Amino acid sequence: MAFNVQDFISHIGKYNELARADKFEVRIPLPRTIDRKDFGTRELMFQCEAAELPGRNITMIEYRHHAFTERVPHMTNYTDVNLSFYCNNRFEEKKFFDAWLNSMIPTNTGIVQYYRVDSESAYAVDIKIRQYDQLGNRIYNCTLVEAIPTSISPLSLNWGDDGVHRLQVNFAFKKWKTEDITDDITL
Repeated sequence: MAFNVQDFISHIGKYNELARADKFEVRIPLPRTIDRKDFGTRELMFQCEAAELPGRNITMIEYRHHAFTERVPHMTNYTDVNLSFYCNNRFEEKKFFDAWLNSMIPTNTGIVQYYRVDSESAYAVDIKIRQYDQLGNRIYNCTLVEAIPTSISPLSLNWGDDGVHRLQVNFAFKKWKTEDITDDITL
């Protein structure tokens, strides 16, 4: 059977459009260890330039029975997620993420702080990433459970560059989950 352009157009039309990478938001709540009144979730949401939806890998093991080998699923591995933030003129984003990393391992002592305080995480948060369609309807919700920043990229300073600083932050997390959005999607 030859490729039929009308079938392809009909298929895409069935879903109204293709998903666009530029329709998203990221919500990062403040960890318990960060006490900021002037900068937080709302500011980070507006200044998040780029994000990733998380990936997932399944590690396989080999099961041998006599002369036969079968590969079976063993465990799930989650890949880290990278977020990119525009820096404002006061470097609040850099200061915020520096303070977050410092709350986990203070630079003055180098001693790892307790992960849980009163049965709640002291510095891990649930980050929500939402994908929207062209009309502003949510089409995908994802939550990174117990996420923490693990690295902040260096920011280059250069007399010949007058561009905006972009802060890259890498996040590790326990797991990720999605939430059904049945009211926004027509099946």
